[in-house]
Amino acid sequence: MWKMFQPGKAKVSAFTEQRIPQSDAEFLASCNLDDHPLATKAALGVRQAVAATGKIDPSYIRASDSWPGSLEALPTWDSLNVFALGLELESVFGARLPDGFVLDSFEKDGRMVVGVLAVDVYRYLQKINGA
Repeated sequence: MWKMFQPGKAKVSAFTEQRIPQSDAEFLASCNLDDHPLATKAALGVRQAVAATGKIDPSYIRASDSWPGSLEALPTWDSLNVFALGLELESVFGARLPDGFVLDSFEKDGRMVVGVLAVDVYRYLQKINGA
């Protein structure tokens, strides 16, 4: 229960102590996306947005991270902060996302998985860019 009341820096420190930084190349490979510049932009943009929402360096975010799950150990992820993530994604991509976009990326088991969100963002970017 005390994890819920840890200050942000302590939460980030506890999270990063359990991991080693992951390169962008390793992250991209684990997203299972096409080898395409738009796919790279989508995946790394999602990683950046998730990291910014959790106030952590993006190199500590994995495609397999989820909410609920590993992300709830970070600041602002101790409650459903889909709205903040949606705003951060819009900021990263410079595009308005459809209402409920992040919620629509949740798996059937009720989790938002970073790699799945990256695939959904890639598909959306393809659609709006006519790719």
